[in-house]
Amino acid sequence: MAICLERPVMIVSTSAAGSLMVVAAIVTYTGGVRIVIENGHGDTATTTNEWAFFGGWLALTALGVVIQFMSTAVGQNHRTTMGKAL
Repeated sequence: MAICLERPVMIVSTSAAGSLMVVAAIVTYTGGVRIVIENGHGDTATTTNEWAFFGGWLALTALGVVIQFMSTAVGQNHRTTMGKAL
């Protein structure tokens, strides 16, 4: 099972990490986003900007996953080693 899931796990994790770096750079460039805002009662509230950056991260991750699945190792069978099926 680990062999079957290796490619999808690598693609999703690299897409998520890359998207996080892009969004972190944008957040840093635009002046930052408060991660947790306490209103005095221990409750947390998020702003529209925080939701926008989170949505942007999800969208970039999904885009990266689609692009990587379409472009990496297209037409190659990784289950064969030197002409012999595993």
